[in-house]
Amino acid sequence: MRFSVKFLFAIRPAFLTLCLSLIVVVLFISGVSLLDWMELKTYDFRFLSRGHVPPTPVVVLALIDEKSLAMEGRWPWPRTKFAMLVDYLSHDGARVIGFDIGFLEPDENYQNDLALAKAIQHASAAVVLGYFFRMHVADVNYPMTQEEIDRQLKHISTSKYPFILSPAQAAHVGPFLRASALKSNLEVFTTTAASSGYFSLQNDQDGVVRWMPLTIQGGEDVFPPLAILCAWHYLGKPQLTVEVGHHGVDGIRMGQRFIPTDDAGRLLINYLGPQQTFPHFSISDILHGKLPRGTFTDKIVLIGALATGIHDVHAIPLSAAYPGVEIHATVIDNILTQRFLTNPKWSQLYDLLAIIILGVLMGLVLPRMGMVKGLLYTTGLGTAYIIMAYWMFVHTRVWLNIVYPLLRDPKIINRP
Repeated sequence: MRFSVKFLFAIRPAFLTLCLSLIVVVLFISGVSLLDWMELKTYDFRFLSRGHVPPTPVVVLALIDEKSLAMEGRWPWPRTKFAMLVDYLSHDGARVIGFDIGFLEPDENYQNDLALAKAIQHASAAVVLGYFFRMHVADVNYPMTQEEIDRQLKHISTSKYPFILSPAQAAHVGPFLRASALKSNLEVFTTTAASSGYFSLQNDQDGVVRWMPLTIQGGEDVFPPLAILCAWHYLGKPQLTVEVGHHGVDGIRMGQRFIPTDDAGRLLINYLGPQQTFPHFSISDILHGKLPRGTFTDKIVLIGALATGIHDVHAIPLSAAYPGVEIHATVIDNILTQRFLTNPKWSQLYDLLAIIILGVLMGLVLPRMGMVKGLLYTTGLGTAYIIMAYWMFVHTRVWLNIVYPLLRDPKIINRP
């Protein structure tokens, strides 16, 4: 018995290392809200420290700003103004016009709706309309019958994903986010537009938008967002396919381009910079011909709102108030430039190995060091790991976990 007790004390550092590593592994696998929140903040800090990344010049924004409201009158505007805007952008050579606003209710004058529908129908640019899905029943402001939901789904059925590549085993996985209801544009616009894509966004647990859902299931069909369809039309409408694996969605295939997603079909957004990273143009300047001809030639023009009271803002890693229209612009940029951030499946295995390896390095070395050397060793090891994770984020655009691998108390391991 005395030998056994001495033996247990002899292996105490290794035993504690093993216990701590197992605890951290269990916490990592099960997830702890506070620790996950801390990891999200380290993720945001990586964006802030990385700095600005120049966007592609292809995407520009036409905005309903304070200047536009002062010039054109209070919101809502008659649809004839948007008809004039579509005509101008189309004549100036825009390749795609995307609306991050919805035409959900009739204009006071039905002729105004007809004027906009005619402008959309005759535009040389591909016009992509935006609408929104409601993901939860509680989000629906008024009750919708199944008949009404089916009718609206039918209006946008021509804009669903045309192909879903899925192994037989994955048919029962049900990986897609499912909507409870939707609010689409009036039929007079939906039937004349080139496509319709949702502009619905999702927040993480701390209210920050880091992911863009690229697949949402409505009824029996799966639909793409506004950003996917704008990029798709810009690239000449290559074959568009959702690729599903055995554990969920793998990504979106757009011709030769592949857009990686998580199992739920969400893209990790590679934000490029703060507000106004993309060129802003006031709609009033466009309507009054104050911009040089050719400003919008071969461009994707996203139409959205910035004016107080009518625009949507969201928290992102780089800003607490970021325009929703710029989020869609960022996703389009990611697709066109193929500069994707990923959190691949292998990164979870890597994170587990990092937890174990760092634990072993600390557990084996710290008991042989004094307090000062041990503190310096731990600090150096942790700093090296943080620098490596940051380097991976900036140069390979891979998100590796920082919080869990560093989650241990070296003083316990170092205790005599």
